[in-house]
Amino acid sequence: MLALFIGLLFFALLAGIPIAVALIAVTWVYAAAKGVPLSVVAHATLNSLDSWSLLAVPLYILMGELMTRGGITQRLTDLALSVVGHIKGGLAYAATVAGVLLAGISGSATADAAALGATLIPAMRSKGYSAGFAAAVVSSAALMGAVIPPSIPMVIYASLSGVSVGRMFLGGVIPGVLMAAGIALAILVTVRRRGYGGAQAFSLAAVGRTGSAALPAIGVPAIVVLGLALGYLTSTESGAIAVVVAIVIGVLFYRELNLRAFIAAGNNTIYTTGAAMFLAAASAGVGKILALENAGVQLSAFLIAISNGEVWLLLLYLNIFLLLIGIFMEPLPMIILLSPILTPVYTKLGIDPVHFGVVMILNLLIGMVTPPVGVVMFIVMSIARIGMREFMKEGWPFFVALVAVLMLITYVPGLVLWLPNLLIPS
Repeated sequence: MLALFIGLLFFALLAGIPIAVALIAVTWVYAAAKGVPLSVVAHATLNSLDSWSLLAVPLYILMGELMTRGGITQRLTDLALSVVGHIKGGLAYAATVAGVLLAGISGSATADAAALGATLIPAMRSKGYSAGFAAAVVSSAALMGAVIPPSIPMVIYASLSGVSVGRMFLGGVIPGVLMAAGIALAILVTVRRRGYGGAQAFSLAAVGRTGSAALPAIGVPAIVVLGLALGYLTSTESGAIAVVVAIVIGVLFYRELNLRAFIAAGNNTIYTTGAAMFLAAASAGVGKILALENAGVQLSAFLIAISNGEVWLLLLYLNIFLLLIGIFMEPLPMIILLSPILTPVYTKLGIDPVHFGVVMILNLLIGMVTPPVGVVMFIVMSIARIGMREFMKEGWPFFVALVAVLMLITYVPGLVLWLPNLLIPS
């Protein structure tokens, strides 16, 4: 029955049925076939949203919306250009640096792809960069938005797995830096081959001017991370304070956050939060069914058997599985669906849940820049006005770099766990 249920679920998803609708429909079919009272499913659905940690999701979304509409994207881009714009391939490196800075604000790869793409892809094309290369750089840099804190996928994973949001956030810092280094290395290889020049002359005065302009914006994610790391704030409290600070900065410092922008930010926050929470609620019934069928135990036994109990081999199989899943499915629903299933797998072999969570999230994020359903890929392709063939031709070095970082953090857990263990011991 479990195999039939999973097969029906994936068939519905691959058939293009909206994810939340597919989850609810398949859950009801299973409940009717097995005689499970719908009250059990309904109870699981309601309980899934009764979480203090999940309250942080709309707050981080609103914070990102307010900061973006308050002029932050342009100021961060200007800072990145002033620092690295003078070197060969400076615009490409600036996109990477801006991706790191913007990641500390939005918490979303898709939001960063749209913001960075709208600003930097036209600029790169005007300086002679190929459209495909510009799109590949921006799409890779955007993925850091869901790894470097604050991260919405990490909040979701933490609420499902019972781990500290603060530890998850800190666990993403070093992997995020490694992603930036990997992307920069891929840029270096291409720039040397094609001879892309710098975008502008270096000026300490420009760095000082753009840095001072961007400083208030950089302070917002600092409040989130430091508040959690020092134990003064919960994830929800830090999100609420960050929203207030974002409003103050947008209104008083940058003076770009007017009533119209505030209303638009609120509308987008409501829409995005509603979609995410509807998906979380719809996934809860599926999670309940998988728990009733002991899916996690069965998967754990299977993976341990084929890996002969070797942790390194088990991690390799999990990476392959998650990469394949990420190619065909969006990260958020897969995090919600797979976290309860995979928990028995990594706990049985003593794998830290924070380490596994960061590995899983990066796996699924890589799928966002690969065909056939990579959301980030399609966003940058539409901005750059290119086809998938051109994107893939230019994007493969960045894919290799991201997978290399994935393997590194998979087999060197300290790269994920050192900072959480230092600042928030479990």
